[in-house]
Amino acid sequence: MLNVANGSLLLGFVFNLHAEAWERSRCALAIYRETNGHVNVPKTYRTADGINLWIWIDGQRRALRKGKLSPEREASLMALGVVVNNPKERKWEKTFAVVAALVKAKGHTNIPARYRTPEGLHPYEWMCDQRRAFRNGRLSDERIARLTAAGIPLTVGDGQRLPTTPG
Repeated sequence: MLNVANGSLLLGFVFNLHAEAWERSRCALAIYRETNGHVNVPKTYRTADGINLWIWIDGQRRALRKGKLSPEREASLMALGVVVNNPKERKWEKTFAVVAALVKAKGHTNIPARYRTPEGLHPYEWMCDQRRAFRNGRLSDERIARLTAAGIPLTVGDGQRLPTTPG
């Protein structure tokens, strides 16, 4: 008998290999999340079955952005905590993590203006951008809360405003 819901026979034969592979990857991601508490999979991570979860998640995010993923699959990914974001948001998140780590390690945000991370991120410029956005009322409440919770001040010194930088 054919199981119409997933395209397989009750005997265990699979007729839709793409759907089976997708479900295997989703299950692998669920296991990764259960083990690690998040779905921020490193680029080089592979499951015991050889699935590169980072590549798979990246492909799912691209499909979501293009509207090519079924609502069921989208809901399944969202339930696991997969966040679809654009490159600017990813860069914001990466730089936020760098600055938050610096604040935690050093206890301040006195980052040299010319400092760049090995990945090419420029934390000083990023902080200037966040402070400028805050000053101009363009920083979301969520980001204000995250920056504040991480100990990243949105004003300089004792309330001084950060001077605007050219560009």
